[in-house]
Amino acid sequence: PPTKVNGGVQQHTARGSNNAMRRRPLGGMLNGAVDRSPLSTGAHAIDWPVESNTSSRGPPPPAAYVKYVTASSIISRRYNRIWQENSSTSTNTSLGLPYINMTDPRVPFLFRGDSSVTKVPLYEQLKYPDAASHIRLASGDEARLIIAEADLAAGDVTSADTILTSFRFRARGADSTAITSTNPDTVKAALVDQRRREFFLEGQHLGDAIRFGLRLNPDSGVAYPGGGKYGTQLCLPLPDVEKSNNPNF
Repeated sequence: PPTKVNGGVQQHTARGSNNAMRRRPLGGMLNGAVDRSPLSTGAHAIDWPVESNTSSRGPPPPAAYVKYVTASSIISRRYNRIWQENSSTSTNTSLGLPYINMTDPRVPFLFRGDSSVTKVPLYEQLKYPDAASHIRLASGDEARLIIAEADLAAGDVTSADTILTSFRFRARGADSTAITSTNPDTVKAALVDQRRREFFLEGQHLGDAIRFGLRLNPDSGVAYPGGGKYGTQLCLPLPDVEKSNNPNF
């Protein structure tokens, strides 16, 4: 059954020996939770030229650049897995509090009006409307947020603010407030927030949580509605078949 979540799509969980609920993202792609390594999986690297009159990293990548993981409705093994687990025909998963409290076109969802057997309110994601919906793997927008993160790490909060403000305007347009903080912690929080919104259901948030040392939501030790408590696990358990194939592990 669906469970509460550390971020995006709700997660299936498994009880450990101490009856704590271990955090376990569904299907390796849900929840904006799985850290991915596109360069090691054959995805195209983003490579833009360096110009002599710019910084050493060259001009920003074009925002229009995008690379997708394709899906198809012709055969079930090529279905969009997120849609397969959360759609008008599937109630296997739901959405977590950080997302249902957002008013942002990048985070589309609706409340189903009921709850799971474990008393988790059921929310339906609308980002992927059908089995053939493609999933974004890499984009110029992601590269811009990577640049903002690098600027923040280098102490250039002004440049980071500029990039983050451009993303914030996607949510509210002219009603948005520019980010002008010089406090690194404030800018870091704004960066995490924009990454959470921009990469909703794209398998990024677990990597962000680990990299930024984010506080888990819900906190470890909080009671789970279906029984037990949330744990501290931030990695994916090894599949049973792998452990069966290697009994000495």
